[in-house]
Amino acid sequence: MILSLDFDDTVSVYPRYFSQLSHDTCLNGGRVIINSSRSETRQSRSETILQLEDWGIRYDKLYLFKPLDDVEHLCPHLDLDWNQRYLWQKVHYCRLAGAHRHYDDDQDVIGLFRRYAPEITVIDVQGIDSEILGDKLTFNPNVRI
Repeated sequence: MILSLDFDDTVSVYPRYFSQLSHDTCLNGGRVIINSSRSETRQSRSETILQLEDWGIRYDKLYLFKPLDDVEHLCPHLDLDWNQRYLWQKVHYCRLAGAHRHYDDDQDVIGLFRRYAPEITVIDVQGIDSEILGDKLTFNPNVRI
């Protein structure tokens, strides 16, 4: 099993759940990718890695978004608006990694997966009972778990 996890408003809201899920996945021979729409900058990458380490999230690859001009060619659907073509990076990175399941909170991203990548199960974290995910964490980068 290869899992893809969105970071902001997904992992960052339920870090305990995703820490356990990432460990269980890796212990069972699977892989985990972090697939975030945070910008690909040195600072953003460093901060994201530190947060993942602080929360005990195991992962094999971290994908951050590149500027639209650099990745627009990856989206084969010319009828999509600029934002959807920008968000297409998540679908692209999941396919590149061979992901079976992607967790996200963004309805636009979820719609792209459901319409154009039905081979990847997309999980809307907003639709999961909070009792399953555990205590919600209000994101604060200075809080260590």
